[in-house]
Amino acid sequence: MLFATSKQARHPNVGVVPIIIHIMLIALFGGCGESGPTLPEFGEERTFSDHREIDVRFESGDAVLAGTVHLPLTGGPHPAVAVNPGSSWTVRATWSDVQPFVSQIGTGVLTYDKRRNGQSTGTCCSSDPNELFSMLADDVVAAAQALRAVGDIDPSRIGVIGSSQGGWIVPISANRAPEVISFSVVTVGGAVSTGQENLYDPLTGYDICQPTGSTINEIIDQLKAAGPSGFDPRASLEALAQPAIWIFGENDLSHPTALAVEILEEIRGVFQKDWTIVVLPNANHDLIENGTICQTEGPLADVFTPLRDWFAKEFP
Repeated sequence: MLFATSKQARHPNVGVVPIIIHIMLIALFGGCGESGPTLPEFGEERTFSDHREIDVRFESGDAVLAGTVHLPLTGGPHPAVAVNPGSSWTVRATWSDVQPFVSQIGTGVLTYDKRRNGQSTGTCCSSDPNELFSMLADDVVAAAQALRAVGDIDPSRIGVIGSSQGGWIVPISANRAPEVISFSVVTVGGAVSTGQENLYDPLTGYDICQPTGSTINEIIDQLKAAGPSGFDPRASLEALAQPAIWIFGENDLSHPTALAVEILEEIRGVFQKDWTIVVLPNANHDLIENGTICQTEGPLADVFTPLRDWFAKEFP
């Protein structure tokens, strides 16, 4: 599922590109002082019974990122989203992961191999969240720019989506490229500081997948008393000018939904933001309905009704 996160999500995953792929990429995209082809570069379109796919390579800083664009069968122009991999994805999502988004909402979706993973090159990843988020924000901006070159995509309706850790990164990327990114979608993350989320995990028992028995109100009071620390997204949220939708799980014991919603509603009111905030009853951090504390698979809560309604409102 596109919205799936993982218990190890907040720890950067660093893979190793196989040396033969690395050598091939150097030969293809530039080496020995010779300039390679202008990127993005697209492969041949593949048509299936329910969608189309196009592989793409695009540059971001020191990296050449490899991904796949998934498209509806019908001709465009379609809105599209570039998926920020955050720490949940090390390689690009598969069709089964993105299928509901493409089929139910009718958007194109670009997912890509994270830096230094799969077929992507580049250095990754800093342990400093400010440096890490900045680098990954540049990557998702590059992905959004690549989407503009896809013929069936409407360049005026390209957005970015991120879950969990990706929720901190999405507003940074949108602020950096407002001429490219026209909307944001964030699930189960993005409003509290990294320090507060890291404190929330042991207080709820998410770090050991065993509830502590403390009430959410008691825990939220402790988070407020501790205050923001580490990376604090408030500045990027206050600067965010594009429409956005946030979707949370009411029973999320990894990201403090109640505090996140309070912060977002405060900023929305003060700065008159075009934001929609949705809390799904009985959904956990992976938006599994009635899921246990760390459950990652099972019946997904109704994520797509609010998304369809939001897309219809923003892009009639």
